[in-house]
Amino acid sequence: MAASLDFHSMVTSMLPDDAGDALDSDRVSTEALVQQLKSLLECGDGGSGSDSDAAAEEVDEVDGAAAADYQLPGGVGGVLLSPSQQELLQFRAENGEDLSQLSAGALNEYLNELECLISELNDTLVTELARRDELALDREVKEQFINLLTAVQAKKRESRQQLHQQHQQPQHMAFTTLPLRKRGLSDTEHLQTLNGILRAMLLNAPEVSSLLTDYILRVYAPILPEA
Repeated sequence: MAASLDFHSMVTSMLPDDAGDALDSDRVSTEALVQQLKSLLECGDGGSGSDSDAAAEEVDEVDGAAAADYQLPGGVGGVLLSPSQQELLQFRAENGEDLSQLSAGALNEYLNELECLISELNDTLVTELARRDELALDREVKEQFINLLTAVQAKKRESRQQLHQQHQQPQHMAFTTLPLRKRGLSDTEHLQTLNGILRAMLLNAPEVSSLLTDYILRVYAPILPEA
């Protein structure tokens, strides 16, 4: 007979009068109702084992429904959050901080702090990427300088060996020394200028003399002090 009765009516009849009034009042939360139901099931002795199991399952269903009703998706304390605020909430929760008790103003304040931190990290990232590009260019220029210098020296040795094998007297050749002293140029720009000269020498380009003259006048020649 107990199994045929409506469970909700049976529980309501077992509650005191003030509890019945509280159930009808909006001031009583669903969590309080669930706790009262659980306490009645634990103290009750009139039901069978199957009835107790069914009652426990129904209480679990009520508990789950209450959680679904009172848990607003994407909100804290009834206030809807933006996607960034939701990510912030998850981040703080994973670090052991409970933000469910914070107000929307406190969340917005922390969000502003986080956005400022992200902006600073972005600026640092841009600076580091620019520095990395500079280092990559410097390394590339140095490698080109070494390769070109090695190629020019190898070509010079090869030319001497050919003249020696042909038993010919070396013709009159003009030699020059590239000074490494620089004025007004960075290391990378200086090496780029030298790479241009070495590349022209390796290809026997006719502009070798003009490149050397420009290098001597613009880079190597001392700047005369003003009178």
